[in-house]
Amino acid sequence: MRAALRKFIEHNSEMYAYGFNLVIKEYARFPAHLPMPCHMEHGWTALTPPLTTDLRTCKELMLVFSKRRKGVWQKESRIPVEIMGAPFIHYRRMHHLAVSPSASGTVAFAAHSGSEGNVDYDLEQHCKVLKELPAEFQPVRVCLIHPDIQKGRDRVYRRHGFEIVSPGWTNGYGFVRNSYDILSRSKYATSNVIGSYTFHAVEMGLPFFLLGEEPVGTLWVDDPNILRNEKVTHYHYGRVATELFSTGPTQTISKEQREFVLEETGVNDCLSREQLNRVLWDAFKQNHYGRRVPVYLFLNALRRLRYGSRFQ
Repeated sequence: MRAALRKFIEHNSEMYAYGFNLVIKEYARFPAHLPMPCHMEHGWTALTPPLTTDLRTCKELMLVFSKRRKGVWQKESRIPVEIMGAPFIHYRRMHHLAVSPSASGTVAFAAHSGSEGNVDYDLEQHCKVLKELPAEFQPVRVCLIHPDIQKGRDRVYRRHGFEIVSPGWTNGYGFVRNSYDILSRSKYATSNVIGSYTFHAVEMGLPFFLLGEEPVGTLWVDDPNILRNEKVTHYHYGRVATELFSTGPTQTISKEQREFVLEETGVNDCLSREQLNRVLWDAFKQNHYGRRVPVYLFLNALRRLRYGSRFQ
């Protein structure tokens, strides 16, 4: 009974991380008030196989970032799959966002925790290497997401004099808007680990470089392909990305870096807005979503009451 209820809710409501559902609906010109008739990857991953949680989807269409991710999905699942590209990059391009003429310094994306795990690294040492960046890369703003601020990690960085910025913690448009506002204020970007921000920064034109100790992640997800105590470099594509961006402080983006970013984000291989619109409508009709719309609107209204501004 509980499994059936979970399946019913998954079919008739949505709460995608970082507002991906809203961005993809806007990109595809698909009505915002209708349920997404598909499942989507929620970010860049160094893993080769699909996530087990994605393979368990009840939806009958899968959207992935890139050709690489489409290929591995087709080997593991019979659910049709299409390349949507990185949603944030679609958002940036649709809204013509660019680096501000008054941009200065570096945004440092600290390795972050989340609802499914924690990361460990020496915060004091990270502060030290950031403070030692040459004058051209100063000032440094440290970007932390909400769970790490709740854990008090911002206090360490503040004690060393760093400005703290954060995209917030929302599943609406707020996260992507805030993320690009943070990027647009900076000339360079860095982190102690490869993450989605690496690809967003480089695609926008910000040179990105790795700096500091690689963190160890402690994850609690039910996926045999994910190590419980992992580093990004435990995975092939994590090692490839890490090698590419282990340049030290740099003011340029190499041809190899840009090509890797464009491949991994799928922006040259994804469906056009018109193509994705047709694919979503076909999936919507095939799954008889029309009769579920009232239920979907009701469930999402309940979610908005519970999560407030976090859910739009």
